[in-house]
Amino acid sequence: MEQKSPSKLDALLLWIVRYGFIIGGIGLILCGVGCFLYQIYFWLRYGAWFPISLTYISQYLGIDHPQMSWAGFQRIIDWIMDSPASVWLILSGATLLFGSQDSEKEAQ
Repeated sequence: MEQKSPSKLDALLLWIVRYGFIIGGIGLILCGVGCFLYQIYFWLRYGAWFPISLTYISQYLGIDHPQMSWAGFQRIIDWIMDSPASVWLILSGATLLFGSQDSEKEAQ
């Protein structure tokens, strides 16, 4: 069976999605690095570590802390939300960035 070549619209949409993931991934990585650099700056200036967790960011943005009725799930959510935001920003950015590279290989 012959494969149809993608239309110009399909190719344009694929390009937009692919580069949107790349730009989003780079942006998240830069935010994570910037968050960590700010913590280092704060520590060097004031001598105290300023913890920036996902809970801190969600409170700053006005997003409620997720609540579950299951105690085990709640402990997992609490652990994730109390972990450093810079780590999660860098990991999610790398996932987007490398995920866009995988989709590029599949498209060719």
